Amino acid sequence: VILVRALGQGAPAEKDAGASAADEPATSAPVVGDEPVSTDNQGTAPVAGENPLEIVESGWSVSSGGYINYAFALRNNSDSVQVDFPRVTITGRSEDGAVVFAEDQVLDVIYPGQTIWWGFSAGNGNPPDSVEFAVTEPNDQDMSEAIGEPARFSVSNVSVVDSGYGMKSFTGEVTMDSEGDERIGMDSVAVVVVLRNEAGQVIYGNLSFVDGPAVGVSRSFEVSCYDPPEYATYEVHAKAW
Repeated sequence: VILVRALGQGAPAEKDAGASAADEPATSAPVVGDEPVSTDNQGTAPVAGENPLEIVESGWSVSSGGYINYAFALRNNSDSVQVDFPRVTITGRSEDGAVVFAEDQVLDVIYPGQTIWWGFSAGNGNPPDSVEFAVTEPNDQDMSEAIGEPARFSVSNVSVVDSGYGMKSFTGEVTMDSEGDERIGMDSVAVVVVLRNEAGQVIYGNLSFVDGPAVGVSRSFEVSCYDPPEYATYEVHAKAW
């Protein structure tokens, strides 16, 4: 396991020099999700034993129940190799470094040069003092020459609804702009909401799923966020699932 990002509450992972502008904080508006990102001369095919995957941004916050909500952006630095079932381990630690919780999040597929966002909850009710996000080195059978491109989505008409009892709902529409050529059969869309503070740091993430629309067709969505922290901006990402 490599590329461990040890973060304080709500702090972002340090970005590499020359990171794409797509990794920069966005304004409170919908953004196109699941787009390939320029790798700025880092996008070379990995050599044997080299992990092409990198967490380029991440953050988290603790809920009133002691669980965390997190978000991370995972990038494939290869220019030719796709990775099936990439795995990220999320580890919460106490102040003395003891493990409070550990969970694996397995995604579906990430294409060369692509950056994908994921946000969800983790933990066991015991609030951590720090959280690490670590990318597991893919097995050889999960790495192959890319044979297609990801589906493209855009989001629109996003609004924030105060649902009461500490609940905020992020609603809108997701449209499939192109179908893509995923090898792994996926018929739904993961819609990920990312919250940032005034400094542009990721502080919260959550998601919901909707049935995948046909090309050119829109599908409405609602991502319910219970008791989210105070935030300055938000963004919405969408990917096939």
